[in-house]
This record gives sequence, structure tokens and C-alpha cells, in this order.
Amino acid sequence: MKRYRYIPMLAIIALAGITSCKKFLEVENPPNQIVASDAFGSNESAASVMAGIYVQLANAGFMQGDGSISRNCGLSADEFKYPVKDDFFLNNALGDQFWTDLYKTIYITSNTIEKLQEATSVMLTANVKKELTAECKFLRAWCYFYLVNLYGDVPLITHSRYFENAQLPRTPVAKVYDQVTKDLLEAKADLDDQYLSWDAKTKTNERSRPNKSAAAALLARVYLYQKKYADAEKESAEVIARTQQYKLHAELDSVFLKESREAILQLQPTDPRSNQPHVKDAITFLGYYWDGATSHIAGRVWLSDALLNSFESGDLRRTYWVGEGIDTVADRFPYKYKQYAVNAPSKEYLVMLRLSEQYLIQAEALAARGDFTHALESLNAVRGRAGLDDLDLTDPTAFAAALLKERRTELFSEWGHRWFDLKRLGLIDEVMNQAAPVKGTSWNVNKAVFAIPYADLSANGQLKQNTGYPSP
Repeated sequence: MKRYRYIPMLAIIALAGITSCKKFLEVENPPNQIVASDAFGSNESAASVMAGIYVQLANAGFMQGDGSISRNCGLSADEFKYPVKDDFFLNNALGDQFWTDLYKTIYITSNTIEKLQEATSVMLTANVKKELTAECKFLRAWCYFYLVNLYGDVPLITHSRYFENAQLPRTPVAKVYDQVTKDLLEAKADLDDQYLSWDAKTKTNERSRPNKSAAAALLARVYLYQKKYADAEKESAEVIARTQQYKLHAELDSVFLKESREAILQLQPTDPRSNQPHVKDAITFLGYYWDGATSHIAGRVWLSDALLNSFESGDLRRTYWVGEGIDTVADRFPYKYKQYAVNAPSKEYLVMLRLSEQYLIQAEALAARGDFTHALESLNAVRGRAGLDDLDLTDPTAFAAALLKERRTELFSEWGHRWFDLKRLGLIDEVMNQAAPVKGTSWNVNKAVFAIPYADLSANGQLKQNTGYPSP
């Protein structure tokens, strides 16, 4: 098995121009060449550039660890709490890092798409070119999905012309979603049904590059957020139907392992030899002093009482996915990723997309169209895996409440799901007005989106700040 840690130097050089930029939209002089044309002279060199993009993703702060979307959207919502009361919004500068890292990835993927289209070498085959282009479109769509849900309207950039990009205004969310949908539909058409290895040709059991199902899964989510329920149900059903490839694991401890058949897309660690946990969420959620069995001290965040109280009696997720400290300092913490040990073979990969979300998307989409019979089948599939009894609901309000609770207890500490759910369902003010005082702060609706970085506002006069945050 090839791993990203063995990246040819060509890929690193090719990416150096953009990865060294302080701010993506804060432009002075463009680099002479973001991705060198000769980096696309063969299948191997082009695949190396793509591998370099995954290396950057694995090391990007927004993906995992203290600066991650999972941690900081959990703190924004009613999901996590600090060991001390704190106004997360007043003291948080990580929104700047989300913006910078996401746009950096968008720029690299857009530039790579351009270079692939321009490449004429006969040593770069059409199939590899198509696969790599599709992967870039998927990753660009992934980044824009998070940008609009974190910031609202954002500049829409699909090319690498620096000076044009530097003065773009914000684009309405609906139009950004149009581009996300376009990218995902094109990616889905060209991605392989199976998972491919680092060379973009060889089949592999690793699920660390997007395939057709990954594009369908993200499309299902994008359609759901836009209330396009028929489309959301269609895409989620397509993924669920691939039973030879995906299944809900009966053993909850298996869900986040690298061999998990519930995983639709994972991110492979860049260097298992490094002196760090393989999934950086491990150190964030388990804390610095963790012996893997009996103690937990000084974890970065703890689970809120509101989240803990939402688990039903007998819910196996409460047993297997919530860790409990035995000392006087620690509280309960996310325990989905369990491998803290360093210098050992990777047992876990960071899960970007997984099957249970598709069941919940399908349930919500079917219920929105009045099909409660089949919606309950999807909802109860997730509940049953958690050891809970089936529900029998026909009242739309009761079903919506049950679904929201299930999303909360299934997807907690993953990718900002709770934060985004509260916003898209119009519940953010109701919930956060109760949660904010517990956190030691107060709530206002302006906090539903993060601040645009001050440096980018200063550099781009067309860029306007979100309401309630400082502007130049």
C-alpha cells in the first residue's frame, strides 16, 4: 500500500507557491507559477501533485485537531463546553484560519484543474486526467460547502487568476450552492465506482480518495440543506443501495477504524511515524495525558450537559462514543477516535463522510415529502444499530423532533453537524438563548456566522464584513 508520506519532491515544489501564502485573498504579487506545467507531464507526476493536496488537507487546521471545524463549531453550538466559562466568539480567532485554509484548498484545486486541462503530454492518460480533475472538483465543492455554512455569502472563485480574485465581492449562498452542485455532478460522472490508490489507477481497499459514492453522499447533503428533498433522497438512496460496499457496523467501536465499511470517505494520516496521534482529534478530545484506558486529564473540550442528557437510556453510543474521566478535573468527552498511541501502525483514519448520515438524510427527505413509512425505516436503521427500539411516528412535528435528536446523538463532534442543523432548521436562536448563559456568555443572531478575516477586508474593498463584527 502506498502512503501519502512518500510524496515525490516534485509535488511539494509544485504546491509551494500557494501553501506559503499568508492569506489567500490578501494578494500582493502572484507567484510566477502556482503549479509547474511539467508537474503534469506523466500519470505519476500528476498523481504526485494530487497526493500533495491530500497531504496539505491532512495537515490543515480546519480538518482536525484544535483548529478544526468539528471542535470549534461544537463550541459555537450547544455541543461542547470549555473547562472554564468563556465567550467563544469574543476570544476565537480560528474563524480566520477556516477562511484562509479553505480558500487555499480552493485555489490549489482550481489551479490543478486548469493545469490538467492544459496538459498535452501523451504520458498523462485521459483516464488519469479525468480522475484527478474529478477529485479536485469534489474537494473544491467540499470547501465551498463549509464556507457558506460558516460565513454565509462568500466570494466564488473557480480559477487561479490572482488579480481578478483579489477584488471579488461576496456571492449569494444560492449561487455558491449552484457551483457546488455543478462540481459534484461533474465529479460524480467521472469518479470511479471503486476507491483508487495514490496513482489514480489501481483499485484499493483504502477509502481515502473520493469515489462516485462520496460525490453522491455530499450531493445528498447539499440538496438537503437547500430543501431539494427529492434530489437528496435520490442521492442518499444510491449510496445506501451499495450494500456490497457500505454497511452500518453493529459494533460501534468499528465505525472509525480505517477498515470501516461505514466510511464513505476518510483522510489518511500523512506520516504514521511522527510523534503525534494519527487522527489529531484524538489529542483534542482525549487530552494530553491519556493512558488509553483509565484516565483523562485536561482535554481541550468537554461534552455539554445538554448533549449528554439527549441520549436515551440504553443508547450504545453513550456507552462507546462518550469517554468518562475518573479524576477530579476531567468531564465527559468525545471518544469516537481512541488511538492516542504514537509510533504505532494507524488503526483509525479521519472520517469525512459516513453511511449513517445518509440514512438520516434519507429519513428527513422522505418525511418532508410525506412518506413517513419509509422515513421511519431509515431513521430506525440508525436507532437499531444504537440498541434503541423502533419508533412509530406519523405526526410531522414529532418526527422532526425525533430526527433532530437522532442527528444530535449520532453525529456529535463531527464536522459541525449540530451547528449547521440549528441554523438550517431555524432553531439557532431558541437553542442558543438557553445554551449561551451556561457557557458564560449571551447570544445574538449575528453569532450564527463567523467574522470575515480583518486582513482580507483591508485588502479587498469589495468584501463586506458580517453584521456585528469589526470592519476596517
